[in-house]
Amino acid sequence: MEVAALFHAGDIIDGALDGCFGDLPFYPVRGNMDTSNSHRPFKRLVTIERWRIGLIHGWGRPHEVAENVLQEFARENLDVLIFGHSHTPCVLRVGKTLLFNPGSATDHRGRARLCSVGLLELGDEISAQHIYLPGA
Repeated sequence: MEVAALFHAGDIIDGALDGCFGDLPFYPVRGNMDTSNSHRPFKRLVTIERWRIGLIHGWGRPHEVAENVLQEFARENLDVLIFGHSHTPCVLRVGKTLLFNPGSATDHRGRARLCSVGLLELGDEISAQHIYLPGA
């Protein structure tokens, strides 16, 4: 499997991460903990092949985040909406849009017992899965 791009849904905190991925496209957004990295956009819309991907950190209580980010992109015709904030892994389909929270590679919270990252596969269809990081 070849990685085509990296998305980060905010709370990077350390700006050095921006230069860690060589020539691989890196799409970060600003999270509520990224005060020193204000150059990152609040949200993004990225098209890869035919897929429209929205990316945002999110806000609100854990049970409100998915609805909040959906509202922010309500006028877009998204295939996938990647978000963060709650640090809780989530894969949920709302209409034709796949909502995907990869969790957190460094800080698990709520019902997440392990840290996690996400893998989004774009082919004939879109699929998303979590990769759990034991010991993180």
